[in-house]
Amino acid sequence: NPAPAPASSQEAQADVVSIFNSSFDMGEVGKPTPGFYLLNFLLPEIAYQHPEQTYATLTAEGGAQGTCMRIPSVRGLQEYNAQSDWFYLPRDGEVEISFYAKAGPGADGVCRETPVGLDFRCFNLESNYGPVQVRYPVLFSRSFTPGKEWQRFSFRTPVKTGYPYAFWFRHTAGNTTDPLNTLELDEVRVAYAGQSQAPPPDELVAIADRDIAAFQQGETVRFQVRALLQSTAAEEAVRLEVQE
Repeated sequence: NPAPAPASSQEAQADVVSIFNSSFDMGEVGKPTPGFYLLNFLLPEIAYQHPEQTYATLTAEGGAQGTCMRIPSVRGLQEYNAQSDWFYLPRDGEVEISFYAKAGPGADGVCRETPVGLDFRCFNLESNYGPVQVRYPVLFSRSFTPGKEWQRFSFRTPVKTGYPYAFWFRHTAGNTTDPLNTLELDEVRVAYAGQSQAPPPDELVAIADRDIAAFQQGETVRFQVRALLQSTAAEEAVRLEVQE
């Protein structure tokens, strides 16, 4: 039998899954992670006693590859969801979700062996009500237990095209008031099963000079532009537009 014809460049491009800043190399160390946000569930009687705490994902050094995303442990944080920005899948099929994870001590200095949940879902924007299967045509959940060293985890699930997707990393303290572990994540990837990982796309981000980028009218806004480009050139020109 003749060998199958190689896939065209258009077909190869169709299977690229673009998740903004999934390498966690776009941010500035010590500042919130671009492309991700944290939904916190607090115990106010404890959290309000510690106004110095940071309730955000942070770009941190020491990742599995380059920098990583760190979710710091804070007192009074009972549960959180660390959520990615939306992304799209170009076709139906089966995908592999993979990432590196590592646990660190909680705010009390203790590192507990506790599971973390991965929630991978798509959103039916035409249905805000009704059965879960209608609102979330793909809803996939698994748990994993990170250790004190970097470890790669991977899971597979069928997917459908035509919907925006996101993944959440969910961590809960259950019925205790013990601080959650510090959690670090790196190199989150979604690729179609059986395919090699495509090179990441060019990415650009503008990072404001304050962690909460909210400004009053008339204030001066200062920001740093950072880019992650598939280029070997010493310099590249980019276009940045600012709209009111």
